[in-house]
Amino acid sequence: MNKISHRLKWTSNDFNNLTEIVMQANQLWIPDFNIINIADGSAGFISISSYNHVIVNNEGLVFMIFGLSGLKTKCALSAYYYPYDRYAYNLD
Repeated sequence: MNKISHRLKWTSNDFNNLTEIVMQANQLWIPDFNIINIADGSAGFISISSYNHVIVNNEGLVFMIFGLSGLKTKCALSAYYYPYDRYAYNLD
């Protein structure tokens, strides 16, 4: 997930040419969001903890890094081209 935050812009020349920083995600306001096609019976809300990090660049782009190990989603499968099937799924 990424977003632009105009409040987090800076001029890199003013800070020794620093163009990006990595910080804990819980130090920023992150909007609530969830995954609709979740398959584990939960509501699908992604919780932000001190283990999640964000990369912020000097243009104000905030990129969220998630550790989604164990995430289960629902995906439709077809074995028509088995064993040569390829699948790519969106997390909605």
